[in-house]
Amino acid sequence: MFRRLPNHLPKDPTFPTDLEGLGYFINDKDQIRQIANPDQKYQFKINRNDRVNDVYKEAMNTCARQIVLKRLRDLGLEEVRLPLGSTETDKHVPILVSPDVASKKHVIVFFPERHTDMGVLSYRVMGDEGINIGSIVNFVQCIMKGPPPPSEVTADGGSDTNPKWALAAEFLVGRPGIVIANPSQLIWYRGGGRAVTDREWLCMPRESAVHEPMRIDEARNRVEGNKNFEEHVQYIFEHVLSSEDGDQPLCDPRAKIFVIGQEYPGSAALQYMVNNWMGWRDRIRCVALINPQHSLEGLFSTFDMNAPGDVAEREQATDFIARRTRAYRLSHKPLETVMSGRTRLGCNVYSSGETLYEESVFVRCWPSVLDWVDVCRYSVTFAEPVIDEVLSDEEDEKTEQEKPKTRSPRRPQTEEEQLTARFHGELKVTGEGAVAGA
Repeated sequence: MFRRLPNHLPKDPTFPTDLEGLGYFINDKDQIRQIANPDQKYQFKINRNDRVNDVYKEAMNTCARQIVLKRLRDLGLEEVRLPLGSTETDKHVPILVSPDVASKKHVIVFFPERHTDMGVLSYRVMGDEGINIGSIVNFVQCIMKGPPPPSEVTADGGSDTNPKWALAAEFLVGRPGIVIANPSQLIWYRGGGRAVTDREWLCMPRESAVHEPMRIDEARNRVEGNKNFEEHVQYIFEHVLSSEDGDQPLCDPRAKIFVIGQEYPGSAALQYMVNNWMGWRDRIRCVALINPQHSLEGLFSTFDMNAPGDVAEREQATDFIARRTRAYRLSHKPLETVMSGRTRLGCNVYSSGETLYEESVFVRCWPSVLDWVDVCRYSVTFAEPVIDEVLSDEEDEKTEQEKPKTRSPRRPQTEEEQLTARFHGELKVTGEGAVAGA
């Protein structure tokens, strides 16, 4: 039997974490391209060894992530460590907040996916279409910049240009605060003194290229109160948006909250609100879900339907989900086309306009989401229209299987189009089943 001595094992690959060192640059379209061939995009497979390819990819992702975080800081976002009060050397999970979030009366809370780096929506889109488009840079910039308020607001809060809007003067003062949660970087890397994703953990340096990845110690490599995405969501609500232990929260405890959540963290946020409905019903103004993973019945699985209190809470929460919650999902249909799913999710479901990749759903639909959030900010009486199922789940699944195999053109595509594709007006359903501005 033969074996290789430790000093004869292949070395674990290493790569620089700057674009120039990797042979790439950012062109005038904000796309990452090869220096040797400016028309060539990122090349994943550079070796027959998967370990080499994975470490190389993580080095490229690190470069892109650093660029995104710098741009977000340039916009004014600040890093806050959780648990609150943690020092730089303590175990912590970083989140991003706007600098004046403590004084804001309206706060938008964004819960990203579990497996993407903070600030990144899709590395694929960042490479293909542009760094700002594939990240939350445009999204944050649009929140902070915002569309102009409706003109000619009347004394009673209405508007001559749109009298159906029940506008409150306080909604038109200033832009909302921002809290960017971080349900992905929940592993504490002691060697680097920072929180990392599970994917980055697998790409950490090893003794050799054939060694197993480092074992995760649940005591040493987990952050208190943020050991998984459910705990992280709960911590955001109980310590950032409010204070369950009497300490000063990061946000004004009276601020109105607008929740935007992707896949499981988004559904976990909705589940937390349902479980603690009496404490949050006066603060949550709306919820937008991207690729939701919940079911209406599952949300109330712990409720006792024989208890009058639980029955009343369920009715109130169900009504809120129906009126002030909406969902977006993968579909080849045009953006904001009504989809099936209201019966299962309890809210209206719309097409995102993204055909192929779930990670890109929010990239395509966030302008629509912010338009809807603005309507919910300006109007305390606005409610989602009750839309009958356009298709049964079986019919909808069949049409999805018959969708085109290639990505169809969609708008907005460019950074400028994304930032300007905002409308003002009351949402309504058109004859084709799409939602448009009145």
